[in-house]
Amino acid sequence: MTPAKSELVTFAEQLAAGRVERLAQELDRAREDRSPDAVHDLRVAARRLLSTIDCFRGTLQAADVRTLRKRVKSILAAGRSVRDRDIALELAADAGLNPQSPVVRALERQRAEAEAALRHQIGRRRFRNFAVNWSAGLGS
Repeated sequence: MTPAKSELVTFAEQLAAGRVERLAQELDRAREDRSPDAVHDLRVAARRLLSTIDCFRGTLQAADVRTLRKRVKSILAAGRSVRDRDIALELAADAGLNPQSPVVRALERQRAEAEAALRHQIGRRRFRNFAVNWSAGLGS
């Protein structure tokens, strides 16, 4: 490897490992915290890791970056429905809808169902010890 390539690989691995660690922290938080902020932060961490993986696709040497990418995308997908309901509930409140209105109550039910699906997804074995499992594979 050329010195410039080596520096790039090191940078990419460190950046990706840091983002894996951040996503692991947000996974832990989202397992306990049911707030809209926890879901939002989880999705932000997942998007940032996914962007890093995509940006350094040819540089990251992990044996199974494709699997990591799929897992991160599954977190995004599971959180999307929850986040969409959170935004809709904020808009309903901003519009002055009564919290007991059928629209708001339906959105709350949908959010609860989406949250249960998210909790199921992030509670799976593949997401336990996420940082340990993936940072090592990224060269950290």
